[in-house]
Amino acid sequence: MLRAYTRRELDYLAEKLAELELEPELLEEALYALGYTYNLKYVPVLTRYVSHHNSTIRKVAREILIDLSK
Repeated sequence: MLRAYTRRELDYLAEKLAELELEPELLEEALYALGYTYNLKYVPVLTRYVSHHNSTIRKVAREILIDLSK
């Protein structure tokens, strides 16, 4: 799936995550998409969601960051 995205498109996605705040399912998918790139440049973006008001989003952000730290 991620092979279909260019680096530029993923960077754009990272910049636009805040626009997905009202759609937690889409935000979750976007976080996974960024995390599965294993690109450490997205760590600051992902870190912002560790304290998100939605518990699912918090959990996803933590899981991704743990995976990236391995």
